[in-house]
Amino acid sequence: MTSVRVLLGMAPLVYSGFNLFDYLIIPYVAKHASRGEISNGGAPLATLSGRDRLFVAFSKLVTTLFIYHCGQFLIQAGALHTALESSHSLRAVLLLPVYLPLLFLAYDFFYTLFHWALHMPALYPWIHKHHHRQVAPFRGNTDGINVHPVEYIIGEYLHLACYWMLGRVVGHENVHPLTMVVFIAVGGTLASLNHTRYDVQFLGYSVRAHDHHHRQPRCNFGQYTMFWDRVFGTYMPDPK
Repeated sequence: MTSVRVLLGMAPLVYSGFNLFDYLIIPYVAKHASRGEISNGGAPLATLSGRDRLFVAFSKLVTTLFIYHCGQFLIQAGALHTALESSHSLRAVLLLPVYLPLLFLAYDFFYTLFHWALHMPALYPWIHKHHHRQVAPFRGNTDGINVHPVEYIIGEYLHLACYWMLGRVVGHENVHPLTMVVFIAVGGTLASLNHTRYDVQFLGYSVRAHDHHHRQPRCNFGQYTMFWDRVFGTYMPDPK
């Protein structure tokens, strides 16, 4: 019963967070980091169907559960308690700039393979084809989370799995909970930007690369970086 109350209390905050992405964070980042606008490579999906709206609503619900489970994981791993100890906390915070890139690299290693698998002919029509109805994403977060429920659940919880793996390697006491918060917040921002017309590029991340994937589905499978696509030979620069 307590879990239900917590989830009900979290839901408005999570839904407000999505609006924060759409109306404040994404426009701010785009204004200060964009190189310009990316031209449409095809006709955008201008009107969302009932199925689209249902999938977007489901993704928001899953996000609420995901954030709840992240909090539960931090409590059970003792990370929140350790963070209150000044010596551990300071060391763990100082390691955040080291662990954060590792988390993004680890995530995209698995996500690139998962995304590639979703494009296999036997799977594509059943799951990922829905997302590729949009060939010119422009809604940001809404277009980003307009995916099949199976795809969204796996993609979302992969963040938690990577955080768990990092803790197993270096010790959960050495990973500050703030690392998870930043990982998820930055990841959400980048995933949302991927589905805009803003040409944002830095440190291997490229909106243009992901936009090209929506038009040429056999390349650029990474979410946050094209590093693994370059390694696997699936990277293709946008010719525009």
